[in-house]
Amino acid sequence: MERNRRLALALQVENPNDRTKPPAYSEFLKDFARRDPAFARMVHGRLAELVRLAKDSKQRSRQHSFECMNRDKRQFVHELSDHFGVESESHDSEPKRNVVATAHRDRVWLPTQALADVVAGQRKMPMPASSSSSSSHPALALSSLGSTNAWAARAAARSPVANNNNMANNKNNNNSKPVVVDYFDD
Repeated sequence: MERNRRLALALQVENPNDRTKPPAYSEFLKDFARRDPAFARMVHGRLAELVRLAKDSKQRSRQHSFECMNRDKRQFVHELSDHFGVESESHDSEPKRNVVATAHRDRVWLPTQALADVVAGQRKMPMPASSSSSSSHPALALSSLGSTNAWAARAAARSPVANNNNMANNKNNNNSKPVVVDYFDD
């Protein structure tokens, strides 16, 4: 199995993991996510956002520098980044050692199931929570935060079509948010 994954990475196949079953997260990843679920969600979210930026960017790759962290947290970031196809590397000396994750546009993917969902024992990927179900069942909304489907739903909400509709609505409101321009994606 590991040999096939490495071969798929070398041949730049999009996702070397089998899409019909959840990713084979290591026991270290599962235990760490149980001990510190907030950190696990934060890392998953940043890696998912990095993958999205790399796929949408005209640049070949995108990078994200994580804050300084201890050895266990760095190991967690390194192992989890492998499930996204993202390269990771540690920099600096020990008190201020951090991880820089690099996503190459043609070699990254989203895992079929989030680590938080695997740790929670969910077998199937949950559907994105609607606004009515998230208000009536807060546990449902929290469990879908780490899910790839929920991430896709949030990304779709930020699509250019949705933004154009929001901009038309915001012209009537003076409380509109400033537009963020990414000058590197020309």
